Amino acid sequence: MNLKIINPITYPGWDDLLLSNPDYSFFHSSSWARVLHESYNFKPLYFTLIKENKLLVLMPIMEVKNFIAGKKGVSLPFADYVDPIVAEGSHINDVFDYLIEYGKKSSWKSIEIKGGEWLFQESPLSSYYYGHTLDLSQGEDQIFSNLRDSTRRNIKKAIKADIKVEVCNTLASINEFYRLNCLTRKMHGLPPQPAFFLETYMTILFQGILVLFCLLHIKRKLLQVPFIFILEKRQYINMALRIYNIRDSGQTTLLCGRP
Repeated sequence: MNLKIINPITYPGWDDLLLSNPDYSFFHSSSWARVLHESYNFKPLYFTLIKENKLLVLMPIMEVKNFIAGKKGVSLPFADYVDPIVAEGSHINDVFDYLIEYGKKSSWKSIEIKGGEWLFQESPLSSYYYGHTLDLSQGEDQIFSNLRDSTRRNIKKAIKADIKVEVCNTLASINEFYRLNCLTRKMHGLPPQPAFFLETYMTILFQGILVLFCLLHIKRKLLQVPFIFILEKRQYINMALRIYNIRDSGQTTLLCGRP
C-alpha cells in the first residue's frame, strides 16, 4: 500500500478532497489541524492513500511532544472521536503496521487512536465511549415523536420552565463560553484551557467552518453553552459546558429536541 504522509494545513484542496469520502468528519478538516498546530505546536502527520483525486485511506495523527513523557502519536488531541477513513478493499493492518514502524523510527512511546474500534477487533480497547447520531432531516415533529417518553417529558419540563435557546456566534457568546469553561473545569479539579487556545480556536474555525454557540438560559441565568460545528450538512456538538446538573431542568434534551 503506497501511503503518503501529508500536512492537511498546507496540502492544496485538502477539505475538498476530504469531502470526496462519505466518512468525513469535522475533526479530519484542515481547520481542526490548524487549531491543534497553532495552539500547541503539534505536528500534523496524516497517513493517506489518494487515488484519482479520491481519499481512500486516512489515519490522522498529531505528534505530541512532552518533556517528561516523551513523544507519542495521537489521533487526534482534544477530539471526542476521530474514526479512521478506510475504503472498502483497503487493509487496515497494512496502515497500522506502517504507522507503528513510523512511530518506532520517530521514538514515539505510544500511539492513541480515538475511534475505529471495528477496525481493531483483535486488539484490546483502553476506553469506551458512546456516540449519538440524530437524523435531523425527519423534521422536528417526527424526531420528537420518536423519542423515549422520558426524553419527551424532559423537553416539556424544560419548555415549561421557560428555558430559552439562543443561537449565536458573537464575541459575547465566546466570552460566556470561556467563563463556563473555567467554572466547569474548576468543578472537575482541572485547570482551564488557556485563553489563547480558545482565541486560536475561534479565529481559525470562523474562517472555514460554521460555528454556533447555543446559550441555554432561564430568567437570564445562563445554564449551559454547547457549541456546534457545521461542516457541509453534518453538525457536531462539542464541549457542552454547564453551571449545574443537566437533570435539574432537561436542558440538553431541549437542545437536541430543537434541530
